[in-house]
Amino acid sequence: LFLHGGGWVVGDLDTYDGTARLHAAGTGAVVVSVDYRLAPEHPFPAAVDDVWAVTQWVAANAAELGADANRIAVAGGRAFTFTYAETTELLEAAGCQVVEIDPVRDVALPAGIAGLYLGGGFPEVHARTLTANRSLVGQIRDAIAGGLPTVAECAGMLYLARTLEDHPMTGAVPADAAMGPRLTLGYRRARAATESVLGPAGRVVTGHEFHRTVTTPGAGAPAAWLLAHGAEDGVPEGFALDPAGTGRASVVASYLHTHWAGDPSSAAAFARAAAEHRERAATASSATARPSLEGSVTRRAVRSRRRPDPSRTARSGCRRGLRTRAGT
Repeated sequence: LFLHGGGWVVGDLDTYDGTARLHAAGTGAVVVSVDYRLAPEHPFPAAVDDVWAVTQWVAANAAELGADANRIAVAGGRAFTFTYAETTELLEAAGCQVVEIDPVRDVALPAGIAGLYLGGGFPEVHARTLTANRSLVGQIRDAIAGGLPTVAECAGMLYLARTLEDHPMTGAVPADAAMGPRLTLGYRRARAATESVLGPAGRVVTGHEFHRTVTTPGAGAPAAWLLAHGAEDGVPEGFALDPAGTGRASVVASYLHTHWAGDPSSAAAFARAAAEHRERAATASSATARPSLEGSVTRRAVRSRRRPDPSRTARSGCRRGLRTRAGT
């Protein structure tokens, strides 16, 4: 998405046409150049509203533009009832399309998934129905084995374990989970034990634990996090896994609930990892490889004073560029 300069006051599509075309040619990407309403005729926040409207429209219509937003599946339904609203908001702000899945009811992952987020909830209450959904369990296991960027917090980790209260689960995390004798509850400060799809090793986050289950073992090698726990520092917790050999952990599974609004870099890193995974998958399969975007300008953009519409968006650029006017 290319937003021309001018501080909401000057500039238009023609002024920055060459720059937008260079971006399209140099990156091989679809470039949408936005012409927003300008001040003083249209006072702030008219331009911001236009830009936000175009951003939402592009994310929803990426396939029609010859592109595709990173699609992130976020677990919901009655077994996964806890996810911070900011998690999905930050993923969307990073250019991802968030789609909800219900591991109890849905029998398949949505098409084109480039990342998976499994938040909190009470899978132990729904263990029988979760394990009975073998179609989805198998798809998730295979996708993770293929390097799908995955974050699993608390309930999500239990779902990815080998077993939960002796019920077979996904088996992507080499651990068994069962109810424990006491509740674990509290805020935590943690360091990333290794590089992962959430960012580099050593980054510090805050979060909380709230669970009555325990896993055996309690952590992998490497662990996902090193916790500052009471007087102890560096207590390993969770699992950082790289089943596809990507060079960094593509799976981060732990009891720690992190609030990404306190560390927005997590969402940005996860979005980048999703994009990289999608590129690898496209390269590995000729059936899903990107078609050539080489070509010349076919026609000029249609200037519309309405919100962008697929029928009024033209393809242009050395590879493929898209110009649209977002007016009232």
